[in-house]
Amino acid sequence: MRSGETELEMVERHVAAGQKVIDNQRVLIARLDAVGASTLAAQTILATFFWMHKNSIAIISRGCKPTRVCKVHKRQTKRTK
Repeated sequence: MRSGETELEMVERHVAAGQKVIDNQRVLIARLDAVGASTLAAQTILATFFWMHKNSIAIISRGCKPTRVCKVHKRQTKRTK
């Protein structure tokens, strides 16, 4: 988290950066597909990333506060500075 930045601002920044990654990967996959390269693995990974990205946006839109608890592992994650 940057100095003076709230957790919500950090999450919003990460969501914006994630959208750029998704957009860039879609372009790269389209280029690979155009030359006949196999893109199944790339599409699968991108679909997973996109699903996580959509969940982050949904959390923000509901007004939920970011949490440090990992929902998958049900344990507290370490706080990093």
